[in-house]
Amino acid sequence: MRRIPVFVILVAIILAAGCTTEAPQTGSLDVTSTPSGLEVQVILDGNFQGVTPLVLANLSAGSHLLQLRSSGYAERVELVTVNAGQGLHVSADYPPVPTPTPVTPIPLPTPETPQGPTVKPTELPETPIPLGALYITSFPSGATIYLAGKGYGITPQLIPNLTPGSYELRLSLVGWKDYRIVVSVSPGLTSTEGATLQS
Repeated sequence: MRRIPVFVILVAIILAAGCTTEAPQTGSLDVTSTPSGLEVQVILDGNFQGVTPLVLANLSAGSHLLQLRSSGYAERVELVTVNAGQGLHVSADYPPVPTPTPVTPIPLPTPETPQGPTVKPTELPETPIPLGALYITSFPSGATIYLAGKGYGITPQLIPNLTPGSYELRLSLVGWKDYRIVVSVSPGLTSTEGATLQS
């Protein structure tokens, strides 16, 4: 049997090694929102990336925290998984903001004649101030929420039925520094607070 020279075998091994390509370790994320004219902020892993429509390329494969913020809507938070060599599409649909119904003032009665007895105007009932809500998220999630010294569970959390005004917010998570800030709650609206904890 004829023997194959050693250098021929080495050349074949080198060529075979050169032909192999490493599998990609990154993927992409395509974020859109409807209606198309609505500006939605895209925050990934606590970092602002831009507004929709937005394509994020060369993302490391694995799980990422995606936050979507738009004025007049509650913040959307979800955990997305990016696969190596693949693109992931996330679409957020927002309903139209309801138009407030105008309140027609009730006319006050007028006296029949200037000489007649004075007629007291009808007293209008006091309209209660609508309550507000606060949606709190954190990165990493799972932080204990303290609002005005009272515990409200862990992040992410929606806290409804709050009297409008300012509140001291504290987030606490083992292994991370406490996050403290004063937040404002507006009547009839859901305010959002996204906190990035410091180690």
